Amino acid sequence: MILEISSRIDPRKAKSEQDSRYLLSLFLDIAEEMLTSGAETNRVEDSLFRILKSYGYEKVNVFCIPEFISVSFQDLEGEEITATRRVYTSSNNMNHLEDLNALSRYIVKNQPGVTDIYDRLENMPPTSYSGNMFLMALAYFCGSAGFAIFFHGSVLDALISGIIGSIIMLVAKFSMIQNMNKLLFTAISALISGLIATAIHMLGYSGNIDIVMIGNIMLLIPGLALTTSFRDMLCGDIIAGLIRMVESVMVAAAIAVGYAIPIFFLGR
Repeated sequence: MILEISSRIDPRKAKSEQDSRYLLSLFLDIAEEMLTSGAETNRVEDSLFRILKSYGYEKVNVFCIPEFISVSFQDLEGEEITATRRVYTSSNNMNHLEDLNALSRYIVKNQPGVTDIYDRLENMPPTSYSGNMFLMALAYFCGSAGFAIFFHGSVLDALISGIIGSIIMLVAKFSMIQNMNKLLFTAISALISGLIATAIHMLGYSGNIDIVMIGNIMLLIPGLALTTSFRDMLCGDIIAGLIRMVESVMVAAAIAVGYAIPIFFLGR
């Protein structure tokens, strides 16, 4: 498992402000960050195609699936240029994706040089909540508690579900540090939250422990990934859509296994 994505190349190494190869490297950086922020593959392909065509390049071909990007085109001198990029991480960061979309539209409109694009990528504002542990814990708490209330749980059910949801946030933070894959993180999160909920039930809690678990399960369900998979397939990206769908089904199976273990061994 690769822990770090390669950093961007210093623009001083570019032959000129319109160096095709260096521009392509920056464009792939944008596409990679779009994918890792949760963009559908059709959006990434369309953005790359529009950017490259705006610079006057011909024979532009873009192929993208959730873990891989391939681009080829003919530059202004008639040279065929091809590049690929392997994508190792994924998340859902709509704030950052919106900034990347705005940057891609700016590039299509103005065709800036390598230094301008590099500076805009490097100085892109970070997500306000990304480094705030309190806000992240509060979001997980409110999400779990809210779903517990939605499924007709009591206030106490919501409180317990919210506390376990905050623990899931700590597991998510640890998984990011250790660079766990999504399946392993989901299985461990489901196992830990299932163990805590089952232990609370064994200690004599007579409330709706099933509602408590449901509130936590809703944090782990890959709803956005499944929706994106259908959108990819409807847009004609069958391979990308099937990959996301299979991944979503496997994540759902990991949730089931993670909760089944403590229920089977410790409770009913």
